[in-house]
Amino acid sequence: MKGLWTSLLLDFDSEALDSSRTQLLVIPPAFARYRARLALSRSGTLPISVFIRESSEFDRDSETLREPIFANSHRIRTYADQAWGALDWLEIFASAQFPLLQSLRLSGYGTPLSCRTLDLPTLRSLHLERFGLPLFHPSADDMLQIFSQVPWSQLTHLTIERAHLSSYLFSMTKSLLQQLENLEHLTVKEEEDVWARMERSGWKIRDDGDEPHVPLTNLKAMTLRGPQEFVLSLLSTIQTPSLISLHVEVLPPQEWRVEFEDNEDDWPLNDGAEEERPELCPQVLRKFFGCLEDKSSITNLCTLGLESIYRLFPVINIVRPLQGLQTLTLGHLERELIAYLTWRSSPDQHPRPLPHLQSLTWIIPEKNEYCDEIVEMVCSRLIGLSANQGLRRIRLLYPDSSSEDTLKRRFLPRLQTAVANICDLSIETEALHLQNQVLQW
Repeated sequence: MKGLWTSLLLDFDSEALDSSRTQLLVIPPAFARYRARLALSRSGTLPISVFIRESSEFDRDSETLREPIFANSHRIRTYADQAWGALDWLEIFASAQFPLLQSLRLSGYGTPLSCRTLDLPTLRSLHLERFGLPLFHPSADDMLQIFSQVPWSQLTHLTIERAHLSSYLFSMTKSLLQQLENLEHLTVKEEEDVWARMERSGWKIRDDGDEPHVPLTNLKAMTLRGPQEFVLSLLSTIQTPSLISLHVEVLPPQEWRVEFEDNEDDWPLNDGAEEERPELCPQVLRKFFGCLEDKSSITNLCTLGLESIYRLFPVINIVRPLQGLQTLTLGHLERELIAYLTWRSSPDQHPRPLPHLQSLTWIIPEKNEYCDEIVEMVCSRLIGLSANQGLRRIRLLYPDSSSEDTLKRRFLPRLQTAVANICDLSIETEALHLQNQVLQW
């Protein structure tokens, strides 16, 4: 039906209505319910997607918006709500009928107190963001009871972001993972913050004597981002035999100076936290990749922030078996890895490693010690190849001004000159701030 809207964006922070975008409605805080009804009427009886942007005005108007939106629950296909306190709406989703809902995103601090099973028969994608509870939160058993009502086994896509999972204890997360039997895409992003540091004792890197791993047999893509103990705890808990894409970012530790009004003895930052044995960290990586059924199935790999582990377990030990890699992103290039990636002139006598690699990304250090070796390696993967073979893209990341200077004044001109007469290679530079972003492929 021509002219009807199928997507609605409800935005409380703008006073203007953009009439040029016929499927988006910008709603001033005043008359919210009337404008929402008007927008919904423009969709007729078609299935619709509803998006609500984050706003400080939401609390005041959420009650008035519930009626027109959820009166149309039977035709909502996608619902994404970034408003403050949106997680409290799980109670609403437990009481209404959503026969077409395929994708649900809820954001905002709140306590999901619903204990009724969510009747969402077509739900496949769930995104929960910032649902950390207050400091005096329910116990792990309470949280398990709350989240046991979500149809986890239906999901193919799950994203949990900034949820302070460490405060819910390791047992809850493991119980959740055991229900994700059909999951294909998993993204978990945690923050490095003071509250997580206070209760890290719930996270534990598994040892050989622990109980079996949780198999996620259908998982194809996984993104993990957070403090080291958080990331390694998850990696040591699961098996992903069919994985194709892995993105791991370990955030650098922060030093916190916290001042409390009350007695600081009541707020220990690391009280009860276990000191992890360093040798367990390489063991986690070795076992995780060792559980892959077909190691050549991994086409995308990103590992950032694991440099301290690579001193004990060089990254080449991870990369060498993954001969199907097309995209590779690393924190830095070790000399041994550079030599391994360099193609020799006679492929019959020297097999070419990572023959399908098309994109290579790494962080430029302040002192780039292996400049000549890297240029030689890049050129070796270009000479004598057709346009659809070899490297097509180089991406160089710099975390600070010193690294930027090293990159743009010393290394980049040398690399550009070396490849200029060989092929049309895309060379990109990008600032990297691990604390504030997740690196995109």
